[in-house]
Amino acid sequence: MEEETDLRQYVVVLVKHWKLIILATFLAALAAALFYFTTPPVYEARASVAIVKSQSQIVFNPEFLTLSEEEMSARGIQTVDLGERRKALASLVANPAIAWKVIEELGSYLSQEEQNPSILLGMVEGKVGGEKGDLIDIVVSSRDPEKAARIANA
Repeated sequence: MEEETDLRQYVVVLVKHWKLIILATFLAALAAALFYFTTPPVYEARASVAIVKSQSQIVFNPEFLTLSEEEMSARGIQTVDLGERRKALASLVANPAIAWKVIEELGSYLSQEEQNPSILLGMVEGKVGGEKGDLIDIVVSSRDPEKAARIANA
């Protein structure tokens, strides 16, 4: 046998406390509106760097041969996983040495706080972009859109 649920008791509670329910809803909406209108927006700027393969043939001794990754793969020689290499290159975006170069380049344009490499690196993220991962995206978040763009480009 199925047990019947009596909804009357729930309706009675809602009717009895309707003022409290309306007040709580109003206060939550007011808090959300205050937060929305008082918090400045965060902008993202994105710069992309293309991964370009360069190939050179160096022969110091004819007994030694320089092979490209494609040639090594064709001969069955195990090479570095390209996906892992791309992830490693993307992780270099958050490198303190690069942060120092950006601070050096932008100088006084950055605030005193942003001239701290750890603060600057907190604003920056490197991602592998593109379907085949031939791009590294440098994503910078800031409350100032122009500053975000300058940091990303630097």
